[in-house]
Amino acid sequence: MRIIILSDSHGNERVLENIAKKEEKAEIFVHLGDTEPEVSAFMRKHPSVDFRYVRGNNDYNSTAPTQLVVDVPGARIFCVHGNRHGVYYGVEKLTAIAANLNCNVACFGHTHRYFQDYIDGIHVLNPGSCAKPRDSLVPSYAFIDVTPAGIVIGKKDITYS
Repeated sequence: MRIIILSDSHGNERVLENIAKKEEKAEIFVHLGDTEPEVSAFMRKHPSVDFRYVRGNNDYNSTAPTQLVVDVPGARIFCVHGNRHGVYYGVEKLTAIAANLNCNVACFGHTHRYFQDYIDGIHVLNPGSCAKPRDSLVPSYAFIDVTPAGIVIGKKDITYS
């Protein structure tokens, strides 16, 4: 099963369309916030896509949840934007919450920087920003492949031709 993780699109609806087209075989898409207007538009256009999202610090007046847990066979994924979890200073608070929720993956956005680690049995992932990266000149998103052999996580750079 492939799950696409993206974050911080900040009004760029086109990038969501491009990722969905490129990842058409993915079973679930999760957006980690700072996206409300474009996600709402995307979901209206593509009601059959399993697209989930959380509220970011720039999603003003949003009714989206601040966190969610995605349960699939072989993975339990804790998803937040990260602004309430001190992610600029470390991921300890995030991983502690994920552990308390019996999650084996913790995903966050907010920093606009790709991050991946494995800490105390928890895969920790920030997909970077799919529209406004701070870690390079290339926007990115990530995938989580849940397989019989385990969890595989990777980064995908977004390039335009």
